[in-house]
Amino acid sequence: MARDTVRLVRRVDFEASHRLRVHSLSEAENRERFGRECDLHGHNWALCVGFEGQVDPVTGMVVNIADVDDFLRAHVVAELDHRRLDLDHASFRDVPPTAENVAVWVWARIGRPFDGVALVSVQVREGARAEAEYRGEPGRVDGTQMVELTRAYEFSASHRLHSDDMSDDENRALYGKCNNPNGHGHDYRVEITVRGPVACETGGVVDVPWLDALAQREVVDRMHYRHLNTDVPELNGMAPTTENLTRAVFDLLAPAFEGASADLRRVRVYETPKSWFDCEAEST
Repeated sequence: MARDTVRLVRRVDFEASHRLRVHSLSEAENRERFGRECDLHGHNWALCVGFEGQVDPVTGMVVNIADVDDFLRAHVVAELDHRRLDLDHASFRDVPPTAENVAVWVWARIGRPFDGVALVSVQVREGARAEAEYRGEPGRVDGTQMVELTRAYEFSASHRLHSDDMSDDENRALYGKCNNPNGHGHDYRVEITVRGPVACETGGVVDVPWLDALAQREVVDRMHYRHLNTDVPELNGMAPTTENLTRAVFDLLAPAFEGASADLRRVRVYETPKSWFDCEAEST
């Protein structure tokens, strides 16, 4: 993004229900692909739309937020709000209304409504645990789109911040109350972001049950109700800061993506609502 360009992101919300399934697949095959998403359910959805442009020297705006709101409500929210997406919306009767597909549909629906302003991102948040982001990038196969999918997981654990490479006095000076010999704890939130082409049949970047099982096995089962200093071998010999924890989680997940259709792009770990840490894959 050029220095004289500013990005505006605007959020609107809607409520909708859906169920995910492919008509040509059996019940068992749909369950394998979608898990509980096969069942009719609903979400509080949030739509965050990013526009970029130069700031008007008179108004001081990239685009009037009121105009953005009016457009999004009239052309997007009005078609999705209080609907059952797989039955009430023509675009999703034959295509599963995944967060990925909704993001791609929103992008096409918005187009370029404001002169001199470019649409640069569409993020669809499906409840509190999942979101998809589309930036208009085509996939590696004709007819597909590259989308980032993020899923969130939680575990509770204790730790003591202490480095064997420093003296007790140095540890206390650096870590303060976090160096309490008896430790302390957090409710951690882990967000896993994967990037890949949206499969034409299922509307997904990955099969969500596969990703959920991977996160459960490699992260939650290893760390939930554990003491990170002593119970997690991947953190042995190092201070169990959330920085080190984030790198360890990324390294635990990465082997599963070798040869997969999607790439592991980022692991984000929230230690508290006020602080989080990212470990990202190298840019390719």
